[in-house]
Amino acid sequence: QKWQVTSMDAPTTTSRKCNTCLRTVTKDHYSKRQWTTRENLPSSCKTCVTSKINAIPKRPKRQSTGDESQCDGKRARRTITGDPHIEPPKGIGGIQEEDGRQKKSFDFQWPTRPVLKNDEKKMAAVLIRKGEFGRLDANRRLEVENAAAQIHMSLDQALSLRSTLLQRKAMTGHFRLESQIGKMLHQYQRGTSITDLSLFFDHPPMNIFRQILAKMRWSKTEIKKCLREPNHFHKRERREFEAAEASDIVAPANQTDSHERADLFEDILADWFTDRGVRLRRQPEMVEQQKKDHGRALRTPDILFLDRVEINGSSVAWMDAKNFYGADVGFQQKNAEKQMKKYIEE
Repeated sequence: QKWQVTSMDAPTTTSRKCNTCLRTVTKDHYSKRQWTTRENLPSSCKTCVTSKINAIPKRPKRQSTGDESQCDGKRARRTITGDPHIEPPKGIGGIQEEDGRQKKSFDFQWPTRPVLKNDEKKMAAVLIRKGEFGRLDANRRLEVENAAAQIHMSLDQALSLRSTLLQRKAMTGHFRLESQIGKMLHQYQRGTSITDLSLFFDHPPMNIFRQILAKMRWSKTEIKKCLREPNHFHKRERREFEAAEASDIVAPANQTDSHERADLFEDILADWFTDRGVRLRRQPEMVEQQKKDHGRALRTPDILFLDRVEINGSSVAWMDAKNFYGADVGFQQKNAEKQMKKYIEE
């Protein structure tokens, strides 16, 4: 039987049938919200609501041992290092000190020769030329070397800076490349080479080549397959690919050489410390240990020091080897900061 309601706020009777226990009880057995519920919404009395809440199983409380802080510390050390008694390096986990040896202290002085930002800008004017995205010939290398010597920059630093500036140029010009690809395809189909298009439109040759293939309705899978195995290209595309690859250090299809040089630099850096008695762990060891402990790699810098190391008066716990010149370029700094945050976060 439905209740007759004279207003939106409350029924006119002083008793109501509970929707759960089916007993007719007075207004005092309902909360204000239950009592003012409209007739088309069933309500339960206070006793029934309380019984439902009490019937929900509660999570048992952890018994206090009187030394929670110590237990939490042991649990954290066990999670990170696998042993509750070994303290992990701050901010980075997944490695143990070997043989329980005490940490040694090392203090190294590395001579530095920073390059001023204004000098970098002057050097950029020499390094960047329209349509020039490949390796420099002998005359250009001599020009760059002479300009670098005037601001106390080495040739290797200058060439590394050029590579970074060319990457920035390619990134900032990508939308312009996409807007011009229709004109490039038209000229390509009329016989203009990729290298000539690169010189005229001022984009990296390999970027132009990839965009043209996509405009010709090549799928991404086909493009990747042919770039890995150029023998699948047609005769002209094979010839254009080889010429573009030889003229592009910004977006080459084969980056094995740069990876090998980066690995070699990391090996040289690690050997320099181990030859001086510093105990350390390399990235592959940390990856293997963390996969075993956590199922995946969490924080794995290239080098993790097990001893106390100071370089030019600053304490260094880990090191990530970068085989390039640290230029004042936004995207490079942003990538470095993003990677460092992974290693220093608590």
